[in-house]
Amino acid sequence: MAFISGDEMKKVAVKHLTQYEICWCVELAECRLRGEAVREPIPNYCADWSKAGPIIERERIYLREAINGSGRAIASCANTDLFAEHSNMLVAAMACYVLATFGDVVEIPK
Repeated sequence: MAFISGDEMKKVAVKHLTQYEICWCVELAECRLRGEAVREPIPNYCADWSKAGPIIERERIYLREAINGSGRAIASCANTDLFAEHSNMLVAAMACYVLATFGDVVEIPK
């Protein structure tokens, strides 16, 4: 999902984002911190602990298994009531980061 200035955008609830779309949003947030533009290829933050780990530590995202025995992962953001749930710990953590950075709904390229 390469983004070119002028591309049409769509609004999507974070809970409905695909893993790639979550990674794109994470990269957008990280590039904004560095004052850079998003470039391809997008790092796979949802599968690579070496990419996601520093964000999890910096943003103080807490990970745990759901207590209902479902095997799902829950990520919560420090000092907020935000949380994300997924079957994968990194996806939950990165979705939580996207929620904390952009809110419940994000704009991504169509």
